[in-house]
Amino acid sequence: MTRFAKLLTDRRLIMMVSFVALLVLMVVRQPFYPGAWFDEGLNVNTAMMLARYGLYALPDASGPRLLDPAIQSGPTVVLAIAAVFRIFGVGWVQARLAMVGFAVLALLAYLLKAEQLIGNKASILAVLLLLTGNQEEFTEFVFIGRQALGEVPALGFYLLGLLIWWRTISRDNPSKPGLVLSGLAWGAAMVTKSQMLLLLPASLGILMMLDRVYYRQTTWRACLVPLAVAMGCVVAWYVAQIIMIGPDQFRQNSAVLREGFELHVAGLNFNHWRNAAAVVWNSGFLIWGAPGLIWGGWKACQRGRAGFMQASALTFPTVALLWFVFLSIGWARYAFYTFVSAPIWLAGLLADVWHGNLQPVKAQTARRFLVAGLTTVYIIGGGWSLMRDLVTSTDRGYFAMRDYLLTQVPADVVIESWEWEMSLEALQPIHHPLTSVTNAFTAKIWSHTPLPANLYTVPESAEYLLIGPFGAWTGIYKEVVASDAEPVARFGQYALYRLSK
Repeated sequence: MTRFAKLLTDRRLIMMVSFVALLVLMVVRQPFYPGAWFDEGLNVNTAMMLARYGLYALPDASGPRLLDPAIQSGPTVVLAIAAVFRIFGVGWVQARLAMVGFAVLALLAYLLKAEQLIGNKASILAVLLLLTGNQEEFTEFVFIGRQALGEVPALGFYLLGLLIWWRTISRDNPSKPGLVLSGLAWGAAMVTKSQMLLLLPASLGILMMLDRVYYRQTTWRACLVPLAVAMGCVVAWYVAQIIMIGPDQFRQNSAVLREGFELHVAGLNFNHWRNAAAVVWNSGFLIWGAPGLIWGGWKACQRGRAGFMQASALTFPTVALLWFVFLSIGWARYAFYTFVSAPIWLAGLLADVWHGNLQPVKAQTARRFLVAGLTTVYIIGGGWSLMRDLVTSTDRGYFAMRDYLLTQVPADVVIESWEWEMSLEALQPIHHPLTSVTNAFTAKIWSHTPLPANLYTVPESAEYLLIGPFGAWTGIYKEVVASDAEPVARFGQYALYRLSK
């Protein structure tokens, strides 16, 4: 029994098992779970254009959309996928597998962070809870990590920067190279996802204030140097954009980007608050997430090194949660960083109860029965849902429609569609609504804002209309289908129509 207990706490063994489990969870049933979709299509099509034509742009029948503001993730993700495309060819499997390295980085950094905060044994539980997930799939590490999206890469870069920063400031005189390296990692996170550009500097600023008035564990220089380096990375990326597309096109893109920023990131709207509240409630976060964060806050109240470590880790997910609830549009995916951080403190709380460090439950048998029961319910509930989806997932119609377009539709006809994922492998030029149209429909659906009159018209050059999940969700083509479209083929969630001339 003692030997078995030692095996369960062997750091190298646990890391190996964790990463094998992660690799299995990342590659099984790719690319069927989850199915390819709109946001992923924006990233992979940019990577495809970069790999094939050297253009950082979205493909469109009207011409490449250089550095379109709709592109979901930054150059770190796009360049990685483009490199895989250049080596192994263009396809959804290749795009998804390009994300495995980012997931490994994020999980390793997550485990090391958990070890620093709650100890080796509890960190094992934290990783298990992370991989299990929760009731809101768009906030799950595995679900998001399996897709060509920027959340997991940005998480990995952020955690890497935090680990380097912790190691650097642990010395009496923090080294400048260490501060610069942490800033570079944070800069990569901020370039990868726009939320990081807002949340990370705000979190670091709050932490600096807390340290000055309460902890007194580090210096202004230790905070300002990495922040300056990180912001320098962002500035460098914007300068690169100006060089690539010129100042006029950059200003046009910036105007659309500001429009999206006000809608998604910084808007006070009752409907947004209701959206966010529904995510927090339906995911069960108040049961499995909030108690751990409260426990982490209690640990952070301690003066000294241990309290400062807790505070420096807890500030970011707390700021992210407040932003999600009060300022964001309230889409579940925007709660990702808070929800994936919470298992660390939940594991710490459960470990404290197990060891009797909390007073309400004193009897050892009762304590451990309670912890074992709660952990089992959590893992079975989340794990069963995850494994069911992995095992039973099938094509939702994308691949059947792709094959139909490749074999049954002329390659020189123009297709009108809002399904960005279809552009990756279709031979036909596809025309898509502009990003400003996407913003308008997003405001209608999520903010209940009326659509502008005459917002969008299908171009006369389009001979076919392809409607998938996004087009059906927005209803943008309802009138066209009712009056001017002949059904041609339907596969799962995708329907193809021939337009009348």
